[in-house]
Amino acid sequence: HLLLPKINIMSHFPPGLGNLTNLQTLDTFIAGTEEDRKIHCIAANKSLKHGRLGDLKRLNNLQGEHSIYIKGSYKNMGLDALEASLKVKTNLRSLSLNWEGNHNYEDELVLENLQPHAKILKLEITGYGGEKLPTWMATKQLTSSLVHLEVVGISKCANIKHVPSFSQLPNLKGLSLWDLPGVDYLGSDADECAGSEAPLSPPRMFFPSLTEISIDRLPNLKGWREVGLVDVFFPCVSKVTITGCEELEFFPSCPNVEDLEIRGVGNVKLLKEHGISLSLSSPVPKLKSLEVDSVGYLASLPRECLLEVSRLSIKPMARQLVDVRELEKGLEGMTSLKCLQFQDCKGLISFSGFPVQLSTLETFEISCSSDIPFLSDGDESEEAWQLLKSLRSLRFIDID
Repeated sequence: HLLLPKINIMSHFPPGLGNLTNLQTLDTFIAGTEEDRKIHCIAANKSLKHGRLGDLKRLNNLQGEHSIYIKGSYKNMGLDALEASLKVKTNLRSLSLNWEGNHNYEDELVLENLQPHAKILKLEITGYGGEKLPTWMATKQLTSSLVHLEVVGISKCANIKHVPSFSQLPNLKGLSLWDLPGVDYLGSDADECAGSEAPLSPPRMFFPSLTEISIDRLPNLKGWREVGLVDVFFPCVSKVTITGCEELEFFPSCPNVEDLEIRGVGNVKLLKEHGISLSLSSPVPKLKSLEVDSVGYLASLPRECLLEVSRLSIKPMARQLVDVRELEKGLEGMTSLKCLQFQDCKGLISFSGFPVQLSTLETFEISCSSDIPFLSDGDESEEAWQLLKSLRSLRFIDID
């Protein structure tokens, strides 16, 4: 067993690791070296003084979690990736593939040849420099090549334009997409992975087992291709996080969502015109926790969507002010609210008193506010606080 908890301080692996054929646990492996970034590619006849992907060839007893960090490139690295023979390492359950430093023209071939076995449960790809994902991630191939996947994460891949539809994976429970600036649509019609054929007919059940989805920093994302073509969307999703998607026009409804966070997404009017209002196109009786970056979102939500919400957190984007007059409109339907938080709010303006519905409030917290007008003296302010009959915890953090 070989565990390396401080991988960030290592520049490379020594050659010869492939001789440890009885190795069962190797949580991290480094291919290439940071020096390779300066010369981009080591000459073919230069003796390698660091680990290479081919060193993994004979380590067929590896099991559990395994992460590969590609810190530099060398001649014929794509073919060397095929020699790593990840596809036959059937005891691996989690595979993380990470690129660091300069991207190389062979990145696409490297990823193509690092295909895991079909029973892998978790797959993460970070920092990949290619424009297309491999053929084994094409929609048509997923139900055979990665049918057992439970968790998928794709992040910091600046050049890819299309993400395959994972909606047909029967066991997928978690999906995370982060920092993919080139992606404008998700779904099968956008599936243009390397070598993929015409898109499949959309499934009648959209992500049948997914429970958690996170989409972060996809600034050009507009929506899903399958919208209007699928009978049931996200039937099991309980947690949704959408941040930094300024162009988002449509997001499928999540009838069983319990925890919803949405920040930096389009504009309220556009979302409301599409009939979704934060992906809530119909009553969602299970919604318990809601985090937004604008109280305008609250005002746009159907009242029936807020009846069971017990926690509300408002965390504005930079330079946003919270107009409490608009907040009061949004709070009108929140008859079960127990926890209200203002996080990193730089200004709270035009407060005229809490609505009567906040009589259920137990926890009230404000942090990083420069000015709070409702803390001033006066009959109106005193009356507002008297309405908070259930209040048990009151916290003001970093108040000027």
